[in-house]
Order: sequence, then C-alpha cells, then structure tokens
Amino acid sequence: GQANIAYGLYPKWRGKGLATRAVQLAVTFLRRNTDVEEVLILTSTRNPASAAVAARAGFRPAGQLDDESDILDRHLLAIER
Repeated sequence: GQANIAYGLYPKWRGKGLATRAVQLAVTFLRRNTDVEEVLILTSTRNPASAAVAARAGFRPAGQLDDESDILDRHLLAIER
C-alpha cells in the first residue's frame, strides 16, 4: 500500500519547479491508476532543497531513518480518493 518516489535534477534545471511538478504528476498517476494508500519520499538530512520539494508537493515530515550511510528524513503523503 505504499509507493516510494525518488528524484534528481542536473544543476542547470534546479530551482524551476520541475521536481515538484514531477512529484505532483507521479502522485496523480498513483491516485488514478493504483491502490497505493501512501507515498513516501526519503531525503538526506544534508539536502534541504530535496526536502523542500517534498514539502511543496504536500508531503508531511514523518521522522527519520538511519540507513547506516546517512540519516534520511521521511516525508509522507496519504493518497486521497
């Protein structure tokens, strides 16, 4: 019932809203075409710009995860139908 979204952009394309729009489109696709109930984004605590994408797309902070190589922030969005 959960999907994970990951994203990355080359520096030239950052700051234009492309990642946020891509996340929004992915959530719309999941809502319309799957039975996923929740979407997860993991971001490095060292990458606040990536966390800002999740926040702009409507995700809420949901704690942290230690994956042994980095501390990751969890961002969740419930799929509303």
